[in-house]
Amino acid sequence: MSSNRAQVFAQAVLLRQCLGAQEPEGLVGVVLTHCVPNLDCFEIQVDGGARQRVGCGVHERVFKWQLHPGSNAIKAGGVNKSGLATREAAITVEYSA
Repeated sequence: MSSNRAQVFAQAVLLRQCLGAQEPEGLVGVVLTHCVPNLDCFEIQVDGGARQRVGCGVHERVFKWQLHPGSNAIKAGGVNKSGLATREAAITVEYSA
Protein backbone atom coordinates (compact mmCIF):
# COMPACT_ATOMS: atom_id res chain seq x y z
CA MET A 1 0.00 0.00 0.00
CA SER A 2 1.50 3.30 -1.01
CA SER A 3 1.59 6.20 1.42
CA ASN A 4 -1.10 8.10 -0.54
CA ARG A 5 -3.54 5.18 -0.45
CA ALA A 6 -2.68 4.56 3.16
CA GLN A 7 -3.80 8.09 4.02
CA VAL A 8 -7.40 6.87 3.87
CA PHE A 9 -6.57 4.95 7.03
CA ALA A 10 -3.65 7.08 8.25
CA GLN A 11 -5.82 8.38 11.07
CA ALA A 12 -6.40 4.67 11.85
CA VAL A 13 -9.30 3.08 13.63
CA LEU A 14 -10.49 4.99 16.69
CA LEU A 15 -11.07 2.56 19.50
CA ARG A 16 -14.34 2.40 21.37
CA GLN A 17 -12.88 4.45 24.22
CA CYS A 18 -12.25 7.37 21.83
CA LEU A 19 -15.87 7.38 20.69
CA GLY A 20 -17.28 7.40 24.20
CA ALA A 21 -18.63 4.88 26.65
CA GLN A 22 -22.14 5.04 25.13
CA GLU A 23 -21.02 3.20 21.99
CA PRO A 24 -21.92 -0.50 21.74
CA GLU A 25 -19.27 -3.20 21.97
CA GLY A 26 -17.40 -3.65 18.70
CA LEU A 27 -18.29 -0.25 17.25
CA VAL A 28 -15.24 1.65 16.02
CA GLY A 29 -14.80 4.83 14.05
CA VAL A 30 -12.70 5.09 10.93
CA VAL A 31 -11.45 8.61 10.21
CA LEU A 32 -11.34 9.03 6.44
CA THR A 33 -8.80 11.35 4.82
CA HIS A 34 -7.34 11.55 1.34
CA CYS A 35 -5.20 13.87 -0.73
CA VAL A 36 -7.35 13.79 -3.89
CA PRO A 37 -8.06 17.27 -5.30
CA ASN A 38 -11.69 18.41 -5.01
CA LEU A 39 -12.60 15.51 -2.72
CA ASP A 40 -16.37 15.13 -2.47
CA CYS A 41 -16.91 11.94 -0.48
CA PHE A 42 -15.75 8.39 0.10
CA GLU A 43 -16.98 5.06 -1.18
CA ILE A 44 -16.97 2.38 1.50
CA GLN A 45 -17.44 -1.37 1.10
CA VAL A 46 -17.75 -3.51 4.23
CA ASP A 47 -17.22 -7.29 4.09
CA GLY A 48 -17.72 -7.40 0.32
CA GLY A 49 -21.23 -5.92 0.57
CA ALA A 50 -22.79 -3.09 -1.39
CA ARG A 51 -20.76 0.09 -1.80
CA GLN A 52 -22.03 3.16 0.00
CA ARG A 53 -21.02 6.79 -0.19
CA VAL A 54 -20.22 8.50 3.08
CA GLY A 55 -18.99 11.91 4.14
CA CYS A 56 -20.51 13.71 1.16
CA GLY A 57 -20.53 17.45 1.75
CA VAL A 58 -19.38 17.27 5.36
CA HIS A 59 -16.11 18.20 6.99
CA GLU A 60 -16.09 15.48 9.65
CA ARG A 61 -15.67 12.16 7.92
CA VAL A 62 -15.88 9.42 10.52
CA PHE A 63 -17.44 6.16 9.42
CA LYS A 64 -18.85 4.12 12.30
CA TRP A 65 -17.98 0.49 11.64
CA GLN A 66 -19.75 -2.26 13.58
CA LEU A 67 -17.40 -5.22 13.92
CA HIS A 68 -18.63 -8.79 14.21
CA PRO A 69 -16.71 -11.72 15.70
CA GLY A 70 -14.14 -13.02 13.22
CA SER A 71 -12.65 -11.33 10.19
CA ASN A 72 -13.94 -7.86 9.25
CA ALA A 73 -12.87 -6.19 6.01
CA ILE A 74 -13.36 -2.64 4.80
CA LYS A 75 -12.33 -0.92 1.58
CA ALA A 76 -12.43 2.84 1.08
CA GLY A 77 -11.53 5.27 -1.65
CA GLY A 78 -12.10 8.94 -2.35
CA VAL A 79 -14.46 10.32 -4.98
CA ASN A 80 -13.89 13.81 -6.37
CA LYS A 81 -16.55 16.34 -7.37
CA SER A 82 -16.43 15.07 -10.97
CA GLY A 83 -17.31 11.57 -9.78
CA LEU A 84 -13.86 10.09 -10.44
CA ALA A 85 -12.86 7.47 -7.88
CA THR A 86 -9.35 7.07 -6.47
CA ARG A 87 -7.57 3.81 -5.79
CA GLU A 88 -8.91 2.01 -2.76
CA ALA A 89 -7.22 1.23 0.50
CA ALA A 90 -8.26 -1.82 2.48
CA ILE A 91 -7.89 -3.17 5.98
CA THR A 92 -8.93 -6.40 7.66
CA VAL A 93 -9.49 -6.60 11.40
CA GLU A 94 -9.86 -9.76 13.46
CA TYR A 95 -12.32 -9.21 16.30
CA SER A 96 -13.51 -11.31 19.22
CA ALA A 97 -16.30 -10.10 21.45
